[in-house]
Amino acid sequence: MKHKHRTRALESRHDEARMVVGIHPVEALLRTRPDDLLSLLVSPLPHRPVLEKIVAAAQRQNVPVRMAPLRELDGLCGESRHQGVVAYAKPFTYTDFDAVCAQLRSQTQALVLLLDSLQDPQNFGAIIRVAAAFAVDLIVIPKDRAVPVTMQVEKASAGMSMLVSIAQVTNLNRAMEKLKEAGFWLAGATLEEATIVTKYEFTAKTGLVIGAEGAGLRHGTLQALDARVMIPMAQGIESLNASQATSILLYEIMRQREERK
Repeated sequence: MKHKHRTRALESRHDEARMVVGIHPVEALLRTRPDDLLSLLVSPLPHRPVLEKIVAAAQRQNVPVRMAPLRELDGLCGESRHQGVVAYAKPFTYTDFDAVCAQLRSQTQALVLLLDSLQDPQNFGAIIRVAAAFAVDLIVIPKDRAVPVTMQVEKASAGMSMLVSIAQVTNLNRAMEKLKEAGFWLAGATLEEATIVTKYEFTAKTGLVIGAEGAGLRHGTLQALDARVMIPMAQGIESLNASQATSILLYEIMRQREERK
């Protein structure tokens, strides 16, 4: 591998940078947002030709690459598995909610996913990955009392955080009202007093609202819904985690829409 060394001037630019770790997230960054990449750290792991491809792609973009010992990457990433590659990139750019909402106003089957105070980075990352698989137009998260897009989230999403539009809003309930004004019907996932998900029609523009781990949807969020839906489960099973529930609900939405084509 050929490598470039970072200068001290470049290192100073990393003070406010985000770290993107792992093969798939770094590949996605190089593929979708190469201008965001500031530099790359790579450890020489045996039998990992994919790392050579990442280095070559970075060098084609004139991105500085530095070889680093595994212990350095371990120290940077903590518990996140880096797979021998760490990228420094510009801060994550959230999508403008109002702009996307305006764009979706004219669509007939738009799909927006709203996360009400989700706290777990692994769950959030898994949800992003599922949202990409089921062609969700936008994910909406609140700024406060919710996990933002972090290194752990991007790693758990396997790079899908670069492919799905994610908006961060000050007031989730206000965002829900704006979606209603744009013609969306809002359905929230709950465990009781709800319609079985297969009996609810998702063919119109839909905003699917998922609650936090354990706590579920907040009272104000529940009051803003048009409908409550639930996943039928075997007796004695209390609930699924947020990403599992989201997978099932999004699959049902896609199934219904495919059947009506």
